[in-house]
Amino acid sequence: ERVPWLLSVGAVPVVCDVFDSELVGAVADFGPDVVVHQLTDLPAKAAMIPLKVMGLNRVRTAGTDALIAAARAAGAERFVAQSVAFGAPGPARKAVEHLEAATLAYPGVVLRYGYFYGPGTWYPDGTDRTDGSDDRPGEPAPSESPRVQRIPVRRPGDARETPEC
Repeated sequence: ERVPWLLSVGAVPVVCDVFDSELVGAVADFGPDVVVHQLTDLPAKAAMIPLKVMGLNRVRTAGTDALIAAARAAGAERFVAQSVAFGAPGPARKAVEHLEAATLAYPGVVLRYGYFYGPGTWYPDGTDRTDGSDDRPGEPAPSESPRVQRIPVRRPGDARETPEC
């Protein structure tokens, strides 16, 4: 459903289930310079996170491993992955650490996102507190190894068909 918009801004997505064995071939056939890992399994409401932790951890571990295997098979120069800018408890912390270590070893770049506030987010009123304050929850990220790198991207004129598997 998001493919038309992505194509309109110059991106060429590969539409595939990350746990599908055809992922590696689909990405390798496409041959991207960069693979961007934006996978998540977050629920529509923050209160539902405990119900999604296992799926989210699977995406951060097995999903990351599958995307890295696909990126390697494609000969991608870079791998970029989203992570979190706040501490995660227990098993989620281990999954975040796995995602970050695997990404940096590619070599890759980790983008640590914080909370999003405003319309269309878990916090549409710009706050995550019921008392209306603007405190942001969280603690320092699990690892502190930022890297700044240039990432080659495709130009809008370099659009290709969107592969599917």
